Amino acid sequence: MKDFIQWFLENIYSNIFTIITIIVSGLISLLISKYYFNKSNDVNNRENLKISVIHPLISLLNSQYSIENYNRLLTLEKEYSMKYMPEKERLFFINLCLAYKEVAYYDENAINAKILFLYFERCLSEQETKWKPCPVIINGEIVDYEPPEGYFELEDNITKILSRFDYHFEPDECQNALKRVFNSHVQNFCSEKNVILFKDTNLTKIIKQDELTKKSEELFSKYQLLKTEFFEFPLIKNEM
Repeated sequence: MKDFIQWFLENIYSNIFTIITIIVSGLISLLISKYYFNKSNDVNNRENLKISVIHPLISLLNSQYSIENYNRLLTLEKEYSMKYMPEKERLFFINLCLAYKEVAYYDENAINAKILFLYFERCLSEQETKWKPCPVIINGEIVDYEPPEGYFELEDNITKILSRFDYHFEPDECQNALKRVFNSHVQNFCSEKNVILFKDTNLTKIIKQDELTKKSEELFSKYQLLKTEFFEFPLIKNEM
């Protein structure tokens, strides 16, 4: 041991240089190994992201939107590989899912039924036709009046007609069926007086020009814009 110490001290500079060289060489080897290990992991992570998320995502977005497909999008959003998607794309995808939800749950017949019910009420008001008032009695006193029971079922009946006749392709049949149910509603809940309906207008115009329709169109335009922008991200575009 004394001989080793003496030898080490006699050759201290060369020995220290050798030690430093060995340490540096070891660190460089470690860094190179880590670099290739991380690079290999990055490649695997990207491949997993493409297979588990990107490819099914593109397929879903190119399919007809539906509640079922929206639920599948939510499943993709929770996919483990999603953590490897860049933050910008991931945040954009979340916004796209929110826009998709609005179009997936959009019920055209329900919206159009509301539009036509409001149109019917405007016709009543303009022609000074009122529903038969039913008194609201509290503690033996009349405190207000409300429409008769069954009055608001009209909106459901309109929805049924819109489900039976596609007004895009059967506008006349659909409008005539609506006129019958409107006039029946007047007879049952308002008065014996007939109400003039669809004067100087028609079913298609009423729906097309309504603010609810315009708001619905904005929802779909917003979704299509987000979808187009999302497909322009290199991560997505390169897989299409």
